[in-house]
Amino acid sequence: MSNQKLTESEERVLNVLYHHSDWAYNRPWRKYHNASHLNRMWQYIRNHGQEDIEGFCMNAAVMMHDYVYEPTRNDNEAESAKMFEKFMKDIQEKYPYVDIPQDKIAHVCNMINITANPYVDKSTLTEDERILLEADWNGMMYWDTLDDEKIEFLDEWESGIFKEFQMYPLPDYIRERLNFLKTAKDNGMITKAVYDYVRYRMCSKIYRVAVYAGTFSPFHRGHLSVLKQILPDYDKVIIAKGINADKIACPTNIHAVFPHLQTVEFDTLLPDFLLSLTAPNCRVTLIRGLRNDNDLTYETNIVKFLKNYLPSETADHIKTVWVPADPKYDFVSSTFVNGLPEKKRKLYLPKTPTY
Repeated sequence: MSNQKLTESEERVLNVLYHHSDWAYNRPWRKYHNASHLNRMWQYIRNHGQEDIEGFCMNAAVMMHDYVYEPTRNDNEAESAKMFEKFMKDIQEKYPYVDIPQDKIAHVCNMINITANPYVDKSTLTEDERILLEADWNGMMYWDTLDDEKIEFLDEWESGIFKEFQMYPLPDYIRERLNFLKTAKDNGMITKAVYDYVRYRMCSKIYRVAVYAGTFSPFHRGHLSVLKQILPDYDKVIIAKGINADKIACPTNIHAVFPHLQTVEFDTLLPDFLLSLTAPNCRVTLIRGLRNDNDLTYETNIVKFLKNYLPSETADHIKTVWVPADPKYDFVSSTFVNGLPEKKRKLYLPKTPTY
């Protein structure tokens, strides 16, 4: 935050907002819109802003502009502005001495909402609004040439955004992301050099896609221990729940537990489902969890079946990786969990949401 002189009221408010923001921006599914993004914004403002605008309004707007962030929503900034107003009301009720003029509160809300609009006419903005918008885009509207440092940022930017939109199928993400970037380019938020580089990167990349498949009836903490191990190693993880009429209906809604991952259900044979995911720009890896030696024997037969079932030219492009579950859950199975009373069963199920 800025070192500019603040009033006692402003310092109190910013300290409270910082506490709330620390929680919000460190949620596990935030891979770009996180604390590092805020730090980059403050660095940009210090390097490009004027000292007289680095005060309360700018600091509050930076901390709150992405406070609400759900990739599937289109009203994040509007909801973030509402949260700022709520926090202000709560703070003023708890600390009666806090006196922030209403016009400052309204200005912060306006600054937050401006960051949502890729069509904004920058000539209509105040100086602090313009600097905030530029900081949110890391100054990419001025990057006519790209050096190693800028390319490193663009790689991190696109990788982080892609991770945040894991819930969408890969072809849908690429199509919509490119449309968004073109709009940003056409409206002066990024340069042609930025657009061309990110477009080339997206269209030439071979994505490593992990498919964690099972009946998951239910998805329990043993399954979760496997999932946590594979998340860092792949560009995309799909949780695929096979429908098995012979098993008890799953009491765990995997869509609710993992709203930030792609979760699908399939009622075909596993090889046919894997075939449906193959594409020239991705390499599919089937993930199978192991609890013990008995599981290994069973899974070895699964791999043999896949190799015999899949066309030879496809089988070579679909790998299988076995991942051991956390030893403290090696006794946990879906049958075990389903046999427990409801209160005990919850001890072995992931929280909602988990990721």
